[in-house]
Amino acid sequence: MTTTKPQLHKSVRTLLWVILDAVLINVSMILSQIIRYADPVIPEEFFAIYLRIAPAMTVFTLIVLALFGIYRIMWQYASAEDLIRLAL
Repeated sequence: MTTTKPQLHKSVRTLLWVILDAVLINVSMILSQIIRYADPVIPEEFFAIYLRIAPAMTVFTLIVLALFGIYRIMWQYASAEDLIRLAL
């Protein structure tokens, strides 16, 4: 008896990766400000700036990731050549 893993449709899987990336992009921007000020409380004026630029930065980063083909690569079969192509 063989069991198979349930497979998500490719577009659903890609959508989940995009959502995860959007969350991680914003978490990284907030963490960078926390590290910058060495305090868990970001000054209000800088947080207001973050709120203004976050949507544009998120969309820009997701577009760049898509242009580099990040969402088309099958990571379980990725090779060193794929890694070099992404790094360049």
